Amino acid sequence: MNEGIDYFIVAPTSWEKEGLKYRRHRLAELLWSKDNTRHIYWIYPDHDSFTSNSVQNHPKVTQISLPYGRGMFRYVGNMCNALIRNPLKPYLAGSGRKVLFFTYPYFSQLISLSHWERVVYDCSDYWCGTWVPKTGLRGMVQQFKAYMIRRTENRISSRVNLGFATSEFLAAHIQRQSKKSFKVIENGVEFDLFKQASPVREEEIEQIQGVKLGFVGGLKAKIDFDLLLEVSLLKPEWNFLLIGPAHGTIEDFEALKGRSNIFFLGGKSPETVPGYMKALDVGLMPYKNIAYNRAVSPLKMFEYLAVQIPVVGCGLPTTDKYQETGVYYHTACKADEFVRACEEALQLKDKEVYRLKRIRRAQENDWQTKLETIYRSI
Repeated sequence: MNEGIDYFIVAPTSWEKEGLKYRRHRLAELLWSKDNTRHIYWIYPDHDSFTSNSVQNHPKVTQISLPYGRGMFRYVGNMCNALIRNPLKPYLAGSGRKVLFFTYPYFSQLISLSHWERVVYDCSDYWCGTWVPKTGLRGMVQQFKAYMIRRTENRISSRVNLGFATSEFLAAHIQRQSKKSFKVIENGVEFDLFKQASPVREEEIEQIQGVKLGFVGGLKAKIDFDLLLEVSLLKPEWNFLLIGPAHGTIEDFEALKGRSNIFFLGGKSPETVPGYMKALDVGLMPYKNIAYNRAVSPLKMFEYLAVQIPVVGCGLPTTDKYQETGVYYHTACKADEFVRACEEALQLKDKEVYRLKRIRRAQENDWQTKLETIYRSI
């Protein structure tokens, strides 16, 4: 019988901090479902502490926070080697099978701390990119941070046994840095969970009468809130629902709060998200036309399609190939074009032929198939 495997997953935050379920969470869930997984160590940086901490919140998962400084110091990778190495010693002891799995370009020092059976990097974001470019001294700091992240990412990607990326953009980015070829596996959907969802019956949804178009996800500066404001002005009879946690202070986001047809419903638990999506008429993905978003493989596109609603997006060139009438529309970041796409999506929403096409497209991108591909490679 094969010896059990310990997986050490490097993540940007604790499991629960962001209030959303990302690719790395789904990967960990797949791993803990496997009989030959002995344990998963979820390692993340703690920028507010100089001590480590560990918490076991699942029989097979232990979260370990490692101190990594504040401000610019967090990006100077070799300053805290001892603070990183010593807390992990008890977990790295012994000669058992160990796999190091980076989902975030941090702690490159871990590669030299053990005899890993595999070192894997799953690149799911343009980590050195930015949502809002800064100028002056802040711009210099921003550029320095991007340089340090690229350097760490290069150290990792040049030494891995296996590499995956969520988009062609990211795969090309990695290859330019490290000359390594990463396999592209885009994000997907928990198809059965979303397909079987029923609309939520919460008062905050039911009191909104009429057409409902919605964005579900983190409300971050990479979202084109200016566009949403323009669209809401052009179509005052439509209701726009923003469902998800807000990240930081975003001026454009604040400007939306005075609109009577825009509703902020806040973050929702992962298990209720399918029901909120099902209550919408059109799923929205209004992203800014910026370099960062060229890398994005949006988690929500196939989730919207799995609950059988049409989708309209912009600023996401990775999704161009999925355009299909009555299924998915990708427009320029212009309010008039976005509105026309939404109007057609609403007209075709309930037609059976298009509903079946949405289901088929979502089923082709089931998470289980994608994650099993990664697992078999490991």
